[in-house]
Parts: sequence; structure tokens; C-alpha cells
Amino acid sequence: MKIAENIRCKDFSVKWVWHRQNIQGRENDGYYEIWFQGKKKIGTAPTKKEAQRIISQKVKDVNRILKAARKKYNNQ
Repeated sequence: MKIAENIRCKDFSVKWVWHRQNIQGRENDGYYEIWFQGKKKIGTAPTKKEAQRIISQKVKDVNRILKAARKKYNNQ
């Protein structure tokens, strides 16, 4: 069994989406959707900086899990 390669921040994309509100002063409000490889939506964030923080945290978490899985698989 082969363990998947590490993921990178480049594998994610951020897309701005309009809220579609008609409240005066908030006509152009929106949020950012976070997509993995353009196929799977993994979450939303109110700002682009927050979206980038979420992405980097997810990359760290997944790569840590993959590293542990590779280590366990190679020791068997």
C-alpha cells in the first residue's frame, strides 16, 4: 500500500462569493470559499487572510498525519 504524497498550499484555491444582500451599505459583502484541487469545498472564511490561515493549518495537520502513517507502515 502506498501512502499519499504530502499536500501543499498550492493544492488549495480561494474564491470570493457575494452574499447577495440588499441591505444598504452591505451590498458588496461576501466571503471566501476554500477549495481543495478545485473539486471539494472544505470551508469558508470572512477574509482572505483568515482563509490562508485555515489552509496552512490544514496542510500542517494532514502532512503530520501522513508522516505518521508512512512511519508506521515502514516499520511493519
